[in-house]
Amino acid sequence: MPITSPSSHDSALLAFGQAVRAERTAQGVSQEELTLRSGIDRSYLGAIERGEQNPALLHLVRISLALDVPLSKLMAHAALKPHDRGCTLHQTPRCCSPKRTGD
Repeated sequence: MPITSPSSHDSALLAFGQAVRAERTAQGVSQEELTLRSGIDRSYLGAIERGEQNPALLHLVRISLALDVPLSKLMAHAALKPHDRGCTLHQTPRCCSPKRTGD
């Protein structure tokens, strides 16, 4: 199991992980298939999707190439302020945004 990053659960990491998971599932790609395409360990990829890891640039590039999605599209989601995160991937409100209490 990967060691948790000191910055784990940062809102940008959570948003990026949610964007990766949303794109992966929208394409009907399993986590296992994405690991085969990207060469990234399954447990590490899972930790990225959960916002528990701060992936290096090489891993970000591998993920975007494996999903055939521009890295800028995945990164744009992470760059938004938490309250502004609708789904930049699918243009629908909150499909990939962090869960909010009271919604």
